[in-house]
Amino acid sequence: AWIKFESDSSGNVFHKGADYTIQIDPAGSIIYADGSHYSYSGWDPASSITAVTVGKWHHIAITREVSGSNGKVKYYVDGKLEGEKINASSGTTWSGNNNDLFFGRYSDVDSHAGQNYFDGNIENVRIWNTTRTPAQIRESMFTSEYADATSGLVEQWLFNEGTSYVVAGTNPTSAATYAN
Repeated sequence: AWIKFESDSSGNVFHKGADYTIQIDPAGSIIYADGSHYSYSGWDPASSITAVTVGKWHHIAITREVSGSNGKVKYYVDGKLEGEKINASSGTTWSGNNNDLFFGRYSDVDSHAGQNYFDGNIENVRIWNTTRTPAQIRESMFTSEYADATSGLVEQWLFNEGTSYVVAGTNPTSAATYAN
């Protein structure tokens, strides 16, 4: 995803129910967590080394490999590996479950109350069902749109709808649009 952070407050870039969250913290670090919404002690966040600079576009990518009860999370900023962490993992893979997907905010699973809004811009979010290599991440930084049949691509959101508050995925098998 390409992001441009406009303030030094924390904000969610991506949030999917109790499955995943990607945030930028006040220091500009990327934070990823997977785990239980109901018990934040179940979230095991890891953050990037390099801070995302306020007012500048950055490409961020997170890869996750699960092996048994552990997961290896790697953080990339502008195509460069910036950190990694082995953490306890929920073992959850991307799925079409009923958990809503939100960009630019956190949403409570039960009430859908919004909070932790992202102050900035988000472009070209992609979800893959394979772990991308560093070379693939660097290549995809400058690919504006992939064909729907691209191997491993689950969904992509281009954020080119203009002033709409609804962002449509480009995959024709996607059954929903997502509010940002």
